[in-house]
Amino acid sequence: MPEQKREGVWVEQAGAEPVLQAGTVVGHYRIIGFIAEGSMGRVYEVEHVTLRSRHALKVILQRYAADERFVKNFRREARLMANLQHPNITHVTDYGVEQGLCYFVMEYVAGADGKWMTLEDRLGGSGPMTPLPAAEILSIFSQIAEALVYCHRFEGKGVIHRDLKPSNILLRPGEGGRDHVVISDFGIAQICSDMACLSTVEAVPGGAVPADIQGVSGTPAYMSPEQWQVGNAAGPESDLFAVGVMLYQALTGAMPFQDSRALMGSHPPAIKKPSAFGRSRGWDRLVMRCLSVTPARRYHDAADFLRDLGALSRPRLPRVRLALVGSLLLGVCLAWGWPWIRGLAARPEADVGATEPLPVSSEPVPMAPPRGAAPVRTEPFPVSVQIRIAPGHALPYALPVQGELQVDQGVWHVVTLPHVVSLPGGKPSRLRLRVAGYEEPPPLVLDPAADGTRQFFDLVPLPARIKVTSNAAHAEVLEGEVRLGRVGEVLALAPFRDHRLLIHSPRHKEQVLTIRRPEPTIGEPLVMSVDLVPIPGRLRIDAMGADGYHPGKRADIYVDGHLIGHELLPFVMQNLTQETVRVALDVKGFKPTQPREVTLEPNQVVSVDFVLDYQEAWLTFDVEPADSMILLSGKRVQGDRVKVVPDLLYNVRFVSEEYWPVDQKVALTAGETRVVSARLTPRCYLRMDLQPTNAVVFMSGRRITDRKIEVEPGRFYAVEVRASGYQTETTNIWLETGESRTVSISLRKKLFGL
Repeated sequence: MPEQKREGVWVEQAGAEPVLQAGTVVGHYRIIGFIAEGSMGRVYEVEHVTLRSRHALKVILQRYAADERFVKNFRREARLMANLQHPNITHVTDYGVEQGLCYFVMEYVAGADGKWMTLEDRLGGSGPMTPLPAAEILSIFSQIAEALVYCHRFEGKGVIHRDLKPSNILLRPGEGGRDHVVISDFGIAQICSDMACLSTVEAVPGGAVPADIQGVSGTPAYMSPEQWQVGNAAGPESDLFAVGVMLYQALTGAMPFQDSRALMGSHPPAIKKPSAFGRSRGWDRLVMRCLSVTPARRYHDAADFLRDLGALSRPRLPRVRLALVGSLLLGVCLAWGWPWIRGLAARPEADVGATEPLPVSSEPVPMAPPRGAAPVRTEPFPVSVQIRIAPGHALPYALPVQGELQVDQGVWHVVTLPHVVSLPGGKPSRLRLRVAGYEEPPPLVLDPAADGTRQFFDLVPLPARIKVTSNAAHAEVLEGEVRLGRVGEVLALAPFRDHRLLIHSPRHKEQVLTIRRPEPTIGEPLVMSVDLVPIPGRLRIDAMGADGYHPGKRADIYVDGHLIGHELLPFVMQNLTQETVRVALDVKGFKPTQPREVTLEPNQVVSVDFVLDYQEAWLTFDVEPADSMILLSGKRVQGDRVKVVPDLLYNVRFVSEEYWPVDQKVALTAGETRVVSARLTPRCYLRMDLQPTNAVVFMSGRRITDRKIEVEPGRFYAVEVRASGYQTETTNIWLETGESRTVSISLRKKLFGL
């Protein structure tokens, strides 16, 4: 490649971006070699010029570093990254902006062979993908989750990575032969989220960034669906989505999908569960919750993901061992109860047939202790009554310390727990406990022969009952993937535990309702109101005449009986949040339409077209003479009455053979009836009776060949008659309106040919 020098930095040109050569000095660091390239920059192995310490230098691509806003954000984020102190996050030690380069310096994470090692390399790198053993997966992803817990809670605000992927997960040898995980590039994607002018989507097939994702940052295979929407802020759920993709890779050796944009469609692709690849079913719920399309259904806290991940690592008792333990317990029970069974079998036959009922007692019947058992106490003995939360239930902020205790059907006493009670000797004692907010536990029957001086009641909290009300009557309430019920119903929640409820309605935007550690509900449920934001729709309104003519006019538009405006058709109504609307039109010249009910769809345009009926408008005619022909815009009218289209201009012409035609312009409004009157004027004719008959007639200088001439009344006509051999005769003629005249002219012969 050709070399060139730019502002004191030797570079090797590779397309539009320079690659720094070995030996180039950037700040206080000398380039040793190239390591890797990402969507935002290149990573180099460097050493400090003075201290000779080894580091990794990330240089931001120049197309970003040339923007002043980017440089400003870069300085801010670099300072933030330097404050992140966690063993599983790469430590930033220095940063700078000089010689046209933006860079930051971080610790060099070397693998077992001293080279840069990432999770991408462990999964197979550029070759076929290889799944990892379960123990290694638990180790790697537990460390990733611990780093996310720290960053998502950093300084009360949290830092979101936004570009988690295997190439950003660095691995180096750790204690016990397991890999130590270090996450790199924390906070860098935040710069891009602040820069709407940049697009940092990792290279897609073809190398070009599609126009519909300009301003979106990330790597397509690991971006959550919400990150594809420009301006949509990423949260902890977005990072956990990327963790789910990497976990799926490590478990199955395959990608769940190549591009998460497909999840935003109306039919998202189905994802095979890890159990379909031979993995334990315990992984299914963990992975599929991370890969949920809706952020509210994913883990919203990395601590919850870490807890469920840890549950998978706890060993379970094998079935064979369970069977051995069960057999041993059965043998002990048979050995202890065998004397009683043998005595029952040896009872006299007369006792078997006795009809007298046996006495019934609510107290347990004392039995003789078996041989070798401890002697029964006859004197009172103390017992410490304590409480604990039953397995599977959350602890409250503070355990209840007061309750009511009853001994042997006696009086209920209010006690502070733990409480030491003195029990009588010689017989078993029955203890009952009641604690407000908890189910009453089963009573304890204490045998005086028992050695235990501490007895525990397992408390089960009463559910926290809650009623969610909303402006959406058909909304559902979900927690994760579990449907709890509809709004307006009383829901039961586990107490003393945070809950994130998703209020879902197909016509409204989903909303998350967070309930912080609710207490058991006694009496009326806790009512919480949620106002959902409707998803608007659009309505296109148009109309056409019954004859196919588009009026192209303004119309009074009525929606649900209310006039919304006088608009030019077609008209599009925006941001309609109703489910159904009733629409009617009133167009001048047409009959008002009947209301039509239209069902709207969120984020869609629904069209409604009306067919308009013209209002009747009639023309009638009064003409003399009565036999005159009537032409309406060139078409002959039959009869003296015709229906016309309102607001159109018509030309009415009355024609009769012996009369002058009459033209009129007329336009009717809707519902109007108008009479058009016309009195035709008779035509004026001048008839010529000439001698000789072959004489030539000139009228006002124009030769006339006909002997019957139509003339206009009210004016003089100069008539000149000529014939060969005859003297020319000239006369002036005047005709009144409607007058016809016959003019007789006899020419005199010329004398002697003169």
